[in-house]
Amino acid sequence: RAHRIGQKKPVNVYRLVTQNTVEEKVIERAEAKLYLDALVIQQGRLAEVNKALSKQELMGMIKFGADEVFQCKSSAVTEADIDIILRQGEAKTEEINQKLKKNANNLLNFSLEDTNNDVNMYEFMGVDYQKKVEAPKKTKWVELPQREGKKKSYTEDEYYGGVFGRRYRRKKKKEVIRPPKHPNVYDFQFYPAKLKALLQKEMNIWKDACEKKEQELEEKQKQREERQKEREAAAERGEEVEPEEISEDEPESDEPFVGLNKKEQEEKEKLITRGFGNWTKKDFTAFTKACEYYGRNEYDDIARDVGTKTPQEVKQYSKVFWKKIKDLADSKKIISNIEKGEKRIARVEAMISALEEKVASCSDPRNDLEIVYTYSKKAPAYQPEEDRFLLHKTVEVGYGNWEALKNEVRLDIQLRFNWFLKSRTADDLARRVDALIHLIEKENAAKKKKEGNGKRGNGRTASKRQPPRKKRRT
Repeated sequence: RAHRIGQKKPVNVYRLVTQNTVEEKVIERAEAKLYLDALVIQQGRLAEVNKALSKQELMGMIKFGADEVFQCKSSAVTEADIDIILRQGEAKTEEINQKLKKNANNLLNFSLEDTNNDVNMYEFMGVDYQKKVEAPKKTKWVELPQREGKKKSYTEDEYYGGVFGRRYRRKKKKEVIRPPKHPNVYDFQFYPAKLKALLQKEMNIWKDACEKKEQELEEKQKQREERQKEREAAAERGEEVEPEEISEDEPESDEPFVGLNKKEQEEKEKLITRGFGNWTKKDFTAFTKACEYYGRNEYDDIARDVGTKTPQEVKQYSKVFWKKIKDLADSKKIISNIEKGEKRIARVEAMISALEEKVASCSDPRNDLEIVYTYSKKAPAYQPEEDRFLLHKTVEVGYGNWEALKNEVRLDIQLRFNWFLKSRTADDLARRVDALIHLIEKENAAKKKKEGNGKRGNGRTASKRQPPRKKRRT
């Protein structure tokens, strides 16, 4: 009723606010927002700043004066106390208004908090608890838990180091003798079998030499320790001890270990040149995939897919590959995949041959091509003139170029209103052409069967016309 239209009488508004509680902070923010709204926002000169309260601000409002509330014991209120409370409320209101007027000159930095230090949230009973560090007192207030991000480890060494208590990577044991220099030998590189035997022999000789060298070093270390004990004992008896001369170990040679004799070493180098060391696993995989797709004898296409080899290199590798393919670990799978690919290629070639033969049998395939349909219960969606067009254009653009065939459908003047055929995708057209070629193959097979039956019938009638043989009398 105080805010109704036409109210002319003065209205006194009394806000009952409990001192040193969250209500005091709420009323301060409400006054600040009303002042800012009346001063600036209603005039359209400034957008709201700090619209949302942070977690710390909300907690500060709620915790404001909480200890005083918990410690308060008196509850009786008299008439004189009410007058004192009203005077204090008027003074507090006037104090807030004065503080808001001070901020009116700098509206861009207007804040709902006290920036002039007129009212300190941490000051109570004349003591600034933000500056004064005291021992924490026991309070009934429960602090909110703090979220701490867990440190994540994204490296394998740090993860397993934290799990097993090891912080650093283990140092790799230094070899006593530098190992021999060997090429990486894989089965698809088709190195001679004798090369593997020589490499294994040299590696065994190197291991024996390393063990012998380690035993010598251990024996020298034991001798040093014994001499050191003798010197320490002599020093305890008071005898003069001469310092031991430190003999440096033989430096490790940069040359790789050679465990084979001269003849075996020359044979090893000769056998290395017979393999395909420049063929990587990536090249081998591309070679097998290309054989599946193009056929084993299409060296130009295979070389183009491999990318790093010439057709001559591919041909040379292919000859050895088909001779020694059984030496590969997964030879059966590779042979099976290549044979399946070649069967698919032969099937496509047979389909193309049947299609070209059928189209070439007519002078005007667009109008005169006959297709023997085997209708099912459901009527076909394609019309005969559409099928003839698809077969004719497939021969022109080439089997498998379905996007080009779709473009021909779009550009044909006679099909400009055939929305059904124009709305077909390239995959739909491919499936339809395959189905039509299957019908042509069935038609050709039926003709061959009919011709074969006619030949056999002619043979039987000719045998009946032959004169019967005379039986001999016995």
